[in-house]
Amino acid sequence: MRSMIYYPGFELENETWLKFALLYFEELRPIIPPMVTKRENYLSPTAIKIMESTNLIRPYQPEYEEGCCASIIACEQFERYLANPKRYTDFFSRYSNTDLIQKWTSPDNQNCKLYEGKFSTTFYDYCVEHHLARPFEQGIYISKDLAFVYMSLLADIISKNQEYEMFTDIGRYDTLLLYNDRATKPSQRTYYQKARTEIEFAIPTQINNIPLDTIIALRKDRSFDSSRRAFVFEFENYMRLRQKDPNASFEEALRIRGDILNIISKLFGPIKSLYLAFKDVAGLPLVDTLSIAIDNKDDWETSSLQSYIGNIRSKKQANRYLAKLRKSVHPYSTFKQ
Repeated sequence: MRSMIYYPGFELENETWLKFALLYFEELRPIIPPMVTKRENYLSPTAIKIMESTNLIRPYQPEYEEGCCASIIACEQFERYLANPKRYTDFFSRYSNTDLIQKWTSPDNQNCKLYEGKFSTTFYDYCVEHHLARPFEQGIYISKDLAFVYMSLLADIISKNQEYEMFTDIGRYDTLLLYNDRATKPSQRTYYQKARTEIEFAIPTQINNIPLDTIIALRKDRSFDSSRRAFVFEFENYMRLRQKDPNASFEEALRIRGDILNIISKLFGPIKSLYLAFKDVAGLPLVDTLSIAIDNKDDWETSSLQSYIGNIRSKKQANRYLAKLRKSVHPYSTFKQ
């Protein structure tokens, strides 16, 4: 899992997605330019706590060229909106009678801060001249609609320039994002929703029932974090498997018996493999013993056998992730019928 650019704001708005991010993502990079004020003035206590306690959040400072490109594209986009606002109503409202220009130019709706360092003077001048924004000491006040448009463009440019993925927990602009072909695409959002579902299926409760402090404490545990990486790796393998077999089960994919029996069959033959199939072969000591046997086996099969050992250890780590999670959330469990 690579670093992910988060937008539109400095921190996730949806707490359930924040909890999932702590349990799954490697790193979130909200777009935060250099600031002349203390972070307590622009970040919530929760965001600061997560930054100080875990390795999830690492702010990204946009490069000058990235802000310039996004500014030019945004001005061109805003020009189209202003020229024919009714055509774009569905991007921003469910109601076709919404007067978008009136909405965007009203100071009452310009309640979203866009800080300098994210945009160029070209964008600043355009928005102020067309009454789409009001200046303040560190940037401009702009409507949430147009702030989201701009940040989706900036995030798109950064993701392509830095080869990052993108993520947003804001769902009300899906039609706009579909039109622009930017941001978290439906297939990607479905992918993360599937990961959430698999985690919740493995533990007897939903993520939103787990206290945030419990999840932060898990993320701080180094052994849990290494298990988390193994879980993500195995889930990605499982999703690739589903492309070939839509009925594939993640629970089945995490089982290691098949890998062990394949090793035993290659080392000792099918008869010994059949005998051990009825014994408990999930223990780590047996895996270590087989690994030593493979190391002493000098033939062309060694590399493929070692790959089975790697698969087993990765799956054991992924299962350890779920076991630690179940243990930590047990007091908050809600058993499913």
